[in-house]
Amino acid sequence: MPNLLTLFRLLAAPIIFLCLSSQQSFVAWITLVLFTLAAFTDFLDGYLSRRWQVESWLGKVMDPIADKLLVTSVLIGLIAFRSPGLWVTVLIYILIVRELLVGGLREVSRHHSPLAVSVLGKAKTSVQFVALFVILAEFAGSWPSDFGIYLLAAATMLSVMSMLEYLVRFIVSETNQDSQS
Repeated sequence: MPNLLTLFRLLAAPIIFLCLSSQQSFVAWITLVLFTLAAFTDFLDGYLSRRWQVESWLGKVMDPIADKLLVTSVLIGLIAFRSPGLWVTVLIYILIVRELLVGGLREVSRHHSPLAVSVLGKAKTSVQFVALFVILAEFAGSWPSDFGIYLLAAATMLSVMSMLEYLVRFIVSETNQDSQS
């Protein structure tokens, strides 16, 4: 079941991206609902896999990929179809660069000293999901304007802080690995 929830996120991401291209209000609502369900599955699949003790290698690999695909699909969709302005585009660029950098660090470290998810990383993901929810709700016409942008700025600050944390942990891990060789 947890892996099916992760698969749902993987499949929802491109649909959400395509929905962002529409200017129809009912499609904005569909986008909001689909994103909300997909974001909720991130919490639910982790909870179920721990509760049922069914953590799998596939889940450990695919869960962060699904999260990154979901988030970057929305972020790129915002730039491509919603013209958010320079300020928001810079925030989005920082968020995407962070995802690529941390993903690369995790991949490199996976073979000898895996970088576990940090509290800051989890906080970043949570604030990012809330920010994107609010931004999508703004498009659907049900939330005050610009609040989502402020949340996105907060998510970006957490993103940079967690990226620096991962970078320090990676460097320390590599230094310890080299000294043991």
